[in-house]
This record gives sequence, C-alpha cells and structure tokens, in this order.
Amino acid sequence: MFLSKVPNRIAAIRKTLSASGDMHVPVPDKSYDVVVMGYGAAGAAAALEAAAAGAQVLVIDGSVGGGSTQRSGGVIYLGGGTQSQIDAGFEDDAENMYRCLKIESEGAVDDDRMRAFCEESKGNFEFLRDNGVKFADPSKDKAVYWPKKASLPPGDSTIYWSGNEEAQPWASAARPAPRGHWPWFPGCGDKNEDSVQAPTRGHVLFNALDAAVTSNPNIVVQEHCRGVSVLMENGRASGLRVRALPDLPAIGALNQMLYGIATMTEYDFTGNARRECMRISGELFEEFGQEHDVTATKGVIISAGGYFFNDSWVEKYAPDRRGNMPLGNMGDDGSGIATGQGAGGAITMMNRCTTWKFMAPPNGFLSAAFVDTKCAQRFSNEDVYNAKLVDRQFARADGKAWCIIDSKLYQEIEAEIQDGSNVLYGFQRWLSVISLKALCKQGNSWAQLARACGLPADGLEKTMERYNDDARRGGDTNFGKQPKYLRPLDEPPFYAVWVDGTIGAPQRALLRALPIAAPKYMTMFPMLPLIKAAVNLGVTMPPSPTFSLGGLHVDISQRVLNEKDLKPIPGLYAAGRSASGVATGGYVSGLSIADAVFAGRRAARHATLGVADATAAAGFYTGSLAGREMSEVPIMEATQSKL
Repeated sequence: MFLSKVPNRIAAIRKTLSASGDMHVPVPDKSYDVVVMGYGAAGAAAALEAAAAGAQVLVIDGSVGGGSTQRSGGVIYLGGGTQSQIDAGFEDDAENMYRCLKIESEGAVDDDRMRAFCEESKGNFEFLRDNGVKFADPSKDKAVYWPKKASLPPGDSTIYWSGNEEAQPWASAARPAPRGHWPWFPGCGDKNEDSVQAPTRGHVLFNALDAAVTSNPNIVVQEHCRGVSVLMENGRASGLRVRALPDLPAIGALNQMLYGIATMTEYDFTGNARRECMRISGELFEEFGQEHDVTATKGVIISAGGYFFNDSWVEKYAPDRRGNMPLGNMGDDGSGIATGQGAGGAITMMNRCTTWKFMAPPNGFLSAAFVDTKCAQRFSNEDVYNAKLVDRQFARADGKAWCIIDSKLYQEIEAEIQDGSNVLYGFQRWLSVISLKALCKQGNSWAQLARACGLPADGLEKTMERYNDDARRGGDTNFGKQPKYLRPLDEPPFYAVWVDGTIGAPQRALLRALPIAAPKYMTMFPMLPLIKAAVNLGVTMPPSPTFSLGGLHVDISQRVLNEKDLKPIPGLYAAGRSASGVATGGYVSGLSIADAVFAGRRAARHATLGVADATAAAGFYTGSLAGREMSEVPIMEATQSKL
C-alpha cells in the first residue's frame, strides 16, 4: 500500500534537501491587491472577479487546487432564466427562484442574501460559460434536458431537476423549473456499464475555471502553500502569513498524492487512511515548510473549505453526524474557518451539515413510505430531494428510518436494476442491490413486518392504512406527495429497507481499530454477507456522505464579522464552505457550488471596487488598481453597508 512507503519517500526528500543545502521554497511577490486562501470554485471565482477589476491576485492552495469542487458531482444550481432553462423549454426569473429557495432555507438565510443570490444567478451562469464551462454540446449548441427525478441524470444530460421544485410545498409557492446545470464534456454520453463509481463532473467544472485562472496575467497561483494567520494592521486585514513547501517535485508529488488518497472516502469506510494522510501532510508542512508574509492591500478572501474532515470539530459542532463519511477534500479540516477566527471572526450555524442516503433512481423508491423507528409514522413526503428527506429524518426520527414497500414495488425495482438497457448508472444499481438484499426485512403482514423491524404493530398498520387510503383517492393528506409517486402498498409480502444516517460510539471505535488496509482486504470476500454482518453490528452501510454547511459569519458583501460586536472586519472576506451562506439553510444538488461562485465573486467585487452587488459594480471595472490606495477605489457610499 502506498502509505507504507511514505517513510522511505520522506527520508529520500530529507537526503535530497540536505545534499543541496537549499530548501528551494518558492516565495511569491510580497505584495498583492488580493490574496485568496483556497483554490476551489469559490477561490477561482474570487480570483477571476478580482482580476477583472484590474487587481493583482495571489491564490494559495494546500495542494494543487480543485478543492471539494473537483471532487464533487459538478452540478451547479442556477436559475433566473439561463440559456439552458430556455433550451429545456422552461421560464424562470429571479423572483420565482427566490420563492422556491426561501422555502428551502427554512428561515436560516436572510432575505437580502437570498434575493441577491437569485438575482445574480443568471449572471453567474454567464460568468461560468464565459470562463470556459460548457453547458451544451458545442456541435448542437443546446442543453440536453432530463425530465425525471434523479440523483444524477443520464450522461448526456446538462440540465435536470436537482432540487425540490416539483415537490410540495415548493411547487405551490413557485412555478417549477429545473435548475441543476451539469457541465458538458466530450464523451459524457458514453455509458460505462461496469462502473460502480458516480459519474462526477466536478473536475470538468474546475478544469475550465483553472484554465481561465492560469491564463490570466493578473493571477498567481501558489501550490502546496497553506494559510497560517491573517495579518492585521490597525484593525484591518492587511495580508496573510503562509507556509509553503519546498519547490521540489518529490515533495509536491507526495503531498498531492496524500490529498488524493484522503478524498477517496468511499474506499476508506474506516476513515483511517484519511486520518493518516492528514497527519503525514501536516508533518510535511511542519518539517519542510517555511513561513513568509504576503501583503494584501485590498483584501484577504478565505475560501478554504468546511470542516467535516476534522474529527474533533465534528465531535464539537455536529455530534449527531459523528462517524459519517466525509465528503470533500483534505482541505475541509476547518483550517480556513480557524484562520478567520484567529483574526477575530465570528462563526455561525456550525451544526448545519448535509447528509445523503440516495436510493432513487430506481424511482420506484419514491413510491415507498418512510417511517420513524419509534412510532412507525411517516415524517415527510418521500419525493423531496434526498438531503431534505435525511434532514427531516434527523429532525423528526433521530436519523433512522424504515423504507416500506410491498411485493409488487419490490419486483418493479428489482426488474429495473436488472435491466441493462436502461439509463441507471452502475453505482445506482449497486446501491439498490444493497438495499434490497442486505438491508431488507420481510413480513407477510404489517404486524409480522413490524415485529421483524422492532416497530409498534398498531402504529405501522395505522400508518399504512392511511397511506393506502390516500393513494387510492389520489392525494397525500399528510405531506402532499405528488400523485405520480403515490400508489397503494398492499400486496404482501411486505418489505422494509433500513435507512440509517447515524453510527454509534461502539461502532465508530470498532472502525477506528481496524487496520488502514482493511477496506482493501474486504474486497476479497463476498460483499453482501459482509454488509449484512456490518449492519448487524450497527455499522451504517452504505456509509452516509456528509459535509459541513456552517462557517464564518459574513455579511451580504462576504465581509467576516467580528465575534465581539458582529461588525465587519475591514479587508477580511470568506466564501464557499468556509462561510455560512445560501446553502447553509438547506442543501440541494448544486447549491453549494453555486453559492461558492456567488460568494467568491461578491467578496472580490467588494474588496476591489467597494461594492458587492453585481449590477451596482458593473460600471466600476476600471482595468487596473496598481498604485491606487483604497480611498481611490470607487465606493458607493449609499449602499455600502447593505451591499
């Protein structure tokens, strides 16, 4: 295994550096207009926006860039009348989008921020397109629309329903329109039947932004460089202390490999490989890194990710998600948030996370009834976006639930899994097989199924009686589930699939005690029996992907607020998952990346032009900020505090 060879690699690095007598640490210019800490979607958007205003920009990253964006599915939640929406035959506008997302946020996002996000969404679509992100096959010049609900649509699709637009109560509040925009790339319509890996496109999105950044003469990217602390002068952020690794190919390659292994959490269900990679990378920076200070005359923008890769922070801020599979990258260790805190920044909504337990497609699972484990009562309409369903599962059912189906629905789902001619991805088939064959209980009556699941028989019988009555009448009187997914579940035998978004303390201890190579060796055995055994021991299978949504407390201009009085810290900004933002209120596919682009651009506009609002700033792109003091930068005094 690669990690077992790391000590020898580090010894070779020490020998090389000792022989040369020179650490070869790259030192960028000492002064820039804007310094960006973290190079994912938020960092790239901030750098490009600042450069467009004429700023000289330094971007640093602990590895080689990409962040959690590169690791993601690459979906971007955009609306307001984008060209892709028009291609798909849908009308949308900022007000319509706002009405939908206002319900999504459940009051956690203030109206000014949400309105600004929706008003600038179409412009952010055009910004991404202008910077090389393709949302349609150039040969056809038209987006491909997928009409069905899906965790990810078929490969040639570039726009689909990635949220709750068609579900209640969203559909009653706003005209439904698809907003999941998926980047196009050559060959994206090719089907790989054997792959059990999700067909992610985060790399497609980031590679386009990276090409735009690296070709911009106003932007310098410093790889293998971490932020240490914000430099403060007279109460203002004046720069960033950084620690950079030597400019030696061997050490850069090793650090990049560590970051890569740590992100492959789907192959590391114990989490031990991730922990080891983080430890080794930290020691590399401690032993070989050198610190130096970089001045930022206009602003420092922190866009270094969230915190779910940091076990102690998860324990502190999101204890109900302990042991869940971190989704993101090694930079999601809370270091960006901590850097902002070190400058006096406040944090907010740190308990907010998103956890996924995707089951549909196959879309037969949308016709199931989900019940809690105590009273056997439904707690949501099952046709909502999966992260919303899991949010409700945590809030109303302690994170655990049973997915109830009947014999007819079981057979339909099984047939869809086995049909190799349909559009299911390999990973969707595999997860469905696990659900039906490893996580399933059976009973010939509701009472028998209740006994098998440890549920109250009278509770399950009453719940299913009402559900089936509603289905026959064509209307869900509990939660308003769409009629197309509402059907009687009345043909025995009945089945219940275990859906658990939590993992207990003994099980977490068991996983941590396993050797790093355990996941590799387990592939040598039949998987379904192993999964059944794990579930019997209380280990959640499949693991529950989770990432954090809370972060530094920022105003609508993305200025970090002081923890003492919640007033902006001059010159200090945060974006992406380092900050609390639009996605913090409620996550749907693509909202985190869309929020990152929105927040990164706003932070850069305010830092360079003194105004964050896109429309207000449009007339102030002056080409160069070189040699100009902050007082000379155009500032719209009347709207400064609000924007």
